[in-house]
Amino acid sequence: MSIPTNLTDTRFVNKVYANTQSDLIEITDDKLRIILTDFIAKVKKSQDWLIPFSIFLTLLITFLTTDFSKDFLSIPKSTWAIIFKIAFFASVVWSIISLWQCLNYRKTVQIDNLLEIIKNKN
Repeated sequence: MSIPTNLTDTRFVNKVYANTQSDLIEITDDKLRIILTDFIAKVKKSQDWLIPFSIFLTLLITFLTTDFSKDFLSIPKSTWAIIFKIAFFASVVWSIISLWQCLNYRKTVQIDNLLEIIKNKN
């Protein structure tokens, strides 16, 4: 590939290196839309652990700092304790499921993986 002489004759340019070869990917609009929609859903699933884990931590702090010694809103203190225990165990289960999904989708939400799907290598 020849380089125009006017680029190398300037006082600011010593050498010009050409590295412009690239791959061309041809894909239809609807296929790319489906691939990107699926990829975005996987990215969201890989980050969905934050909400249940935050709820779990909040309920854990509540258990560590509360003794449920008062009735509130005409609900007995023992009922409040049961409600928080159920919510705590539900958040533990939800957090475990979300973390498991996050670990499963962690490898599939890489840009290289997306490019391979677009190139139809997978």
